Amino acid sequence: MPPATVVWTTGGLPDGFGERLAQSPDADHVVTVAGGTAWLTRSTNAAGAVVDQPPAPDAIPIEVFAAKPGDYGPFVPASLKKPMTKALKQGQGILGQTSSALRRVGPGGTLEFGNEKIDIALVVPDEVVGAAELFVSKQTAARLGLTEDRYALLDLSRSETDQAISTALEPFLTVGQILRVFAPGEKASPYERVGGTTVPPALMKQRFGEFTGRPDPTKQGWIAMDPEWVSAHIQTRTVPILGRVTCNSELFPQLIGALREVQAKGLESTVHSTAGCYAARMVTSNPTSGISQHAWGAAIDINAPENSFGATPTQDPHLVKVFERWGFLWGGTFAIPDGMHFEYLKPPAKG
Repeated sequence: MPPATVVWTTGGLPDGFGERLAQSPDADHVVTVAGGTAWLTRSTNAAGAVVDQPPAPDAIPIEVFAAKPGDYGPFVPASLKKPMTKALKQGQGILGQTSSALRRVGPGGTLEFGNEKIDIALVVPDEVVGAAELFVSKQTAARLGLTEDRYALLDLSRSETDQAISTALEPFLTVGQILRVFAPGEKASPYERVGGTTVPPALMKQRFGEFTGRPDPTKQGWIAMDPEWVSAHIQTRTVPILGRVTCNSELFPQLIGALREVQAKGLESTVHSTAGCYAARMVTSNPTSGISQHAWGAAIDINAPENSFGATPTQDPHLVKVFERWGFLWGGTFAIPDGMHFEYLKPPAKG
């Protein structure tokens, strides 16, 4: 991938933000990337055979990213610039490799979102599309109801510090927004995308399973999830310190491992309560927003009363280090702190 600086803001990029970035004298190329969750109702392979078709009204949540075809070209390998630009201009879709394997669909296949049908032209490495499941043009994404710009990529002619870029852009933020800037090579994640460290949905599905469902019509921001998937993947078990919790069965080994180490290190008194693990919800109340890691049962909230969302975290740093060692990402480091939150990041280095 060509080196790029990644810029994103909480709540999505403000209107006109991309144009402001493009005015920088050091920005050779700028692209803003829109995205969100679209609900897949049917897919077919290149032979025309149906691969997925959940019974209505259920569907499969798919993370979609989108950009203007010509703008995105400078940020992909040279060998892919022409075929990707052509596909996007023709209204076709591009799948990342992980998504293609999950979908069992490649070039010549189709993905359908209600009345919208997208032909798949290419399968590319996950890094090329920010690990999105489906990449399309902004015009195509708008037909799926996805119009919010989520992040931007910058190709700078000379090196700028993150602080210098942030200082130049902060006057254009709306009240309460937080800006994040990552120069090439600064992110722990290999993917140039919004969020930075959170595991993308395609990889969450690969690790914890893919569910079907639909936005819950009775509870905004929640998902009416397929009960068969819940029965197969979500369990209630008794774990050290916390007692009975409901999580994805695949999460329990490292959760239990972390809690046993907490006990072994004499840190049990640092854990006072849990607000739960599995919760079938989106990140926000918008049905096109991202899927919460809680929906997979792959995140747990600990000491919630003392670590409310947006407040300065009070977790014991020794407790945090144990959970990080067991492959959890701590929400206290998020742009808006979520100190209670520990979510799956990677397999543990031990156990």
